[in-house]
Amino acid sequence: QPNTGLHWAAETAKHTALRAVEIRGSERDARLERWKAAGGVAIVSYDTLQRIKLPERPGLVIVDEAHLLRDPKSDRARAVRNVLTSDNRVLFLSGVPMHQRIGGFRHLADFLQPDVAGKVAPNAGDRGSIAFRRAVDQVYLRRDYRDVVDELPVRIATEEWVRPSRADRERYRQAVNSGNFSAIRQGMWPSGSPTPAAKLDRLVELTNEAHINGAKVVVFSHFPPVLEVVRKALPATIFGTVDASVPDQQAVIDAFATDRGPATLLVHLGAGKLDLRELNAPAVFIITEPQWQPRTERQVIGRTQ
Repeated sequence: QPNTGLHWAAETAKHTALRAVEIRGSERDARLERWKAAGGVAIVSYDTLQRIKLPERPGLVIVDEAHLLRDPKSDRARAVRNVLTSDNRVLFLSGVPMHQRIGGFRHLADFLQPDVAGKVAPNAGDRGSIAFRRAVDQVYLRRDYRDVVDELPVRIATEEWVRPSRADRERYRQAVNSGNFSAIRQGMWPSGSPTPAAKLDRLVELTNEAHINGAKVVVFSHFPPVLEVVRKALPATIFGTVDASVPDQQAVIDAFATDRGPATLLVHLGAGKLDLRELNAPAVFIITEPQWQPRTERQVIGRTQ
C-alpha cells in the first residue's frame, strides 16, 4: 500500500529474520533481481505493482488495505490478480468491516476462495454480522478491540512514518525556501481545504481503523491550521478544537467522552493541562508533528495514561 512501505520494512525486521526489499524508485528492477536471488519479503506499492513484472511467482502474497481492491475492474485489482496463482498462499488485510459492503466483499473473496464468494448472497449483510460471519468463516477472520483488550498493555506508543508524495515534497520545498520555521514544520500538511497528502491520508486511515474497532480518537497539534484541515478531512463526529480560548474545556471533553458513536476530539497543544485519562473507552491519541521540545510530547502522553 503506497504509504506503508516504511512501516512494513520496519515490522518485518522487528518480528522476523527475513530480509525486506522495497521495490521502488529508479533501482526497482535491480531490487527485484536481488529479491529473486536472495529471497525475503518484497514490499511493493499498488502503483509500482502495475508497472513491473515479478521475476517469479511468490509463495505468499500479503495485501494490505485490501478493501482498495473491491472494484474488480480497477487497475490495482488487475495488478494483484496477475501475481496470484492457484499455488499461492494469499492473505488480505483491511481495517474496513466487509459485511457493510457485500458486493465489494464478494469481489475480495473471489481472489481467495471463489467457491465461498459464490455462496454469499447479495443481501447477506442484512441478516446481521453473526449470520454473515457464519456464511464466510472459511475465508474471513475479524477481530476488534474487545477481542484483544486483555492482551494489550496499558499504552502502546507507535511512530508512524510515511513516504512524501511529489506534492508533499514540493509543498515542503516551498516552506523551506520561505525561511519560515513554523511553515517548515507544517510543510507536510495541506493548507486550506484537504488535498491528497501522505500524513493526512495516514491520519484518516488510523482514525477509521480506531472507530471501526470501537475506540475514540484524540488528535493533538501545535498548529490551528493543521487541526482545521484535519477537521475537514475526518469522518464521524468531531469535538473541539479545544484550545486556550474555550471557556469550558471540560464540558467539551465530557461531551466527547459520553458520545456513543465514532468520535474524534481535536486539541491544540496550547490548551493547557487537560486530563484525558477518564474517557471510559479505548482511545487512540495522535500527535500530528514532532514537537520542538520533547518534553511537550511527554506531557501530552502523561495526560492520556
